[in-house]
Amino acid sequence: NNGIQEYTQTGNTINSTTPIPYGAGTRPETETARDIVVDGNNQIFVYNGTSRPFLSTYNSSTNSWTQTTHPSWSTVNNVSYGGLAKFDNFVYATDMNTPQDPPRGIVRFDLDNNTSQRYADNFEYIDVTMGLDGVLYGLREDANAAGRTVDAYDPLTMYSLWTTTLPNDTKGIAIAQNGEIFTAGADGTIYHYNSDGTPLNSKASGSNNLTDIDVSFDGKLALGSGIGQVIVTDQSLNNVSSFSAGNTPTFVSFSTYQTPDAILDPTATVNLSVSQVLTGIDYGAIAL
Repeated sequence: NNGIQEYTQTGNTINSTTPIPYGAGTRPETETARDIVVDGNNQIFVYNGTSRPFLSTYNSSTNSWTQTTHPSWSTVNNVSYGGLAKFDNFVYATDMNTPQDPPRGIVRFDLDNNTSQRYADNFEYIDVTMGLDGVLYGLREDANAAGRTVDAYDPLTMYSLWTTTLPNDTKGIAIAQNGEIFTAGADGTIYHYNSDGTPLNSKASGSNNLTDIDVSFDGKLALGSGIGQVIVTDQSLNNVSSFSAGNTPTFVSFSTYQTPDAILDPTATVNLSVSQVLTGIDYGAIAL
């Protein structure tokens, strides 16, 4: 349905759905909203589209939207592709090699001066996340028998830091404060790895079509699925619960600011607890 919906972690609705407008007027069927990220300034950012996406920004204080885009930015039309991350004054979006727009990499939007630039253009990415360890991570579109590759970048300089190979195919990644990796497995499994890709734990999610994963400072995990399920657990993976947010592909984000700006500032203090609320997007059908 291309809308934002807020829930408690037990699945109770917090407020009514906020429709996501498409940046070029009437929304074509394939131009569905994808990943979502929340910041600390009452703003929600949405990867809004497929072959012609927009970075759509919702200001909940003014109930208003702004739209911006980047030349030749696109993603393959897969229900789990199209990742978004936020750090400081930057928003990062995955970019893929598509027939109409071959450039690839990570597009970084500078919110201070309203400019954008493409980085890491040797690879194409299906997900990008700001780790709670202060590092930007990109999940490559390179699935094979050996799994997938994760690239780590400095979020300010965009210098490459290191590369990790995961032994399982995955659709989304989230990074805890200690650098450990949690993934939404292509087989419906939630995987837990050391920072070097060594498997530590795994748990069946109850869904065979995961699309997204997010981690909070207090150790909670939230996952979205292609059939509208939201899965909630913690880093131990001991207890897994779920609720329905509809019947269409869903991406998730905790509604409390989770990016590590204050963690990286040695003069700042931060409360590491978060509210028991998460924000989910209930999407319309996406043609594979």
